[in-house]
Amino acid sequence: MEALDNNQETAAPEAPKAMKQKDAVQSFITEALAGRDTNGLNAKGSLTKEDRKVVRQRLFAGMRDGTIVLGSAMDDSKLKKYCSSLINNWLKKDARLN
Repeated sequence: MEALDNNQETAAPEAPKAMKQKDAVQSFITEALAGRDTNGLNAKGSLTKEDRKVVRQRLFAGMRDGTIVLGSAMDDSKLKKYCSSLINNWLKKDARLN
């Protein structure tokens, strides 16, 4: 094995940044509606219960594994409710979904 020069950096690779909640919701909803003719409806009117369930599960998993920013720790029950509320909130507020 060769010795490293003192000039060579041995920094560990950077961990990917966690996605913002707003961006995650927008991305997951857009993916859920991909390829579907929404007849000009907004995302809120186009999402089915099954779509919302998939989006909620993806948000939950992302927050649990750290790929989506979560401000404070929550137990699973509270986090599931939080994810549902997050979807409703961003469907109302995010201009990209309306």
